[in-house]
Amino acid sequence: MRQINLPLFSRIESIMLGRTTRSWPLLRHALSLLSAGYGLAAQKRRRRIELKQQMVQKLPCPVISVGNITLGGTGKSPMTVYIARLLQRQGFRPAVLSRGYLGGAEKSGGVVSDGVNILLDADMAGDEPLMMAQQLKGVPVLVGKDRYRSGMKAIQAFSSTVLVLDDAFQHLRLFRDVNLVLLDDEQPFGNGWVVPAGPLREPVSALRAADAILLTRCKMGAAPQSTRPAGIPPEMPIFRSYHRASIRRVQPAEKNQTIQAKWFSIPPAQNIDLSACRMFAFSGIARNADFRKSIQDMGCQPVGFLEYSDHHHYSPTDIEYIVRNAVDHQADMLVTTEKDACRLAGRFDWPLPMGIVGIDIALPEPDATAFSSFLQDRLASSLKFSSHIGRTDIHDAISS
Repeated sequence: MRQINLPLFSRIESIMLGRTTRSWPLLRHALSLLSAGYGLAAQKRRRRIELKQQMVQKLPCPVISVGNITLGGTGKSPMTVYIARLLQRQGFRPAVLSRGYLGGAEKSGGVVSDGVNILLDADMAGDEPLMMAQQLKGVPVLVGKDRYRSGMKAIQAFSSTVLVLDDAFQHLRLFRDVNLVLLDDEQPFGNGWVVPAGPLREPVSALRAADAILLTRCKMGAAPQSTRPAGIPPEMPIFRSYHRASIRRVQPAEKNQTIQAKWFSIPPAQNIDLSACRMFAFSGIARNADFRKSIQDMGCQPVGFLEYSDHHHYSPTDIEYIVRNAVDHQADMLVTTEKDACRLAGRFDWPLPMGIVGIDIALPEPDATAFSSFLQDRLASSLKFSSHIGRTDIHDAISS
């Protein structure tokens, strides 16, 4: 397994994620001091917003925030897709707003998809917004650091009636009607430390600002937990969900699909005997080990695996290294994540077929029905007390 990290960063990451028994006392002490300062600053920032010492902007339609309090890997993007589709079924016209992290349009803003056509590539949109846009037919996806401006554009250009903010629990300058926080079921708060000594973006006390908790990566078929994670108010609703991996498509060996391809019309891969495939896997996401486990859960033991840092921009040297390893392992298929495929699309030729693995979020019953009712009730309440915005269709959506 290949780690693309500097030694110091690797040590910090090992401490944050509890992957090592080595002490490194001086480094741990330094990180704990930085964590204390960072956590205090995060608390003060949220407190200023709560006391209305900083202005909060409000969009003229309901806003749902999907976020977490840990660094990456809880399933925010698949959950955002799940919620957008749920809102469609409820009769709304949703749009997704993402910051577009590391994309060229992050500062200026842009439309990734109008719900029919993909308009920006991964370099401009960022990998996660593009991935969501490829999955969401009929749902515009916009990026930009200024979420208020993106929201107004979605309302004006696409007549959106509800907006879903991807990764926005810490985006405090925009008012949200529903504040959803995702927590990993097995390790909701990591080691309990705020960054850089741990994976928490802010102290657990910030959860008081949430309206509901969504536990992700729950074991399918497992009984609900008898106790809720410490730090979650007893009156706060909790819904369970699990991740479901599947091969979205298999791209031919001749040439990678370009970003202008009609992704919506590509059927999912079917009838693939995974146990008979010699797969060589690689990924550059927040939790590469989870991707490897997903492949194994699908019935395949990869003959080799390479991992890179999250949002890694693959170079020709990287691709040469990946292909050489795959050939050395006598692989007959390459496998990567949907997120990585967005960054690779149209940039390289491949001598082997490429299997693209995607993750869907699913909620078991009775959580699925309860969550749908929760969202509908909260949006109905929001619309009831919101000011009239000159359109009646947004009010009619609840009763449809």
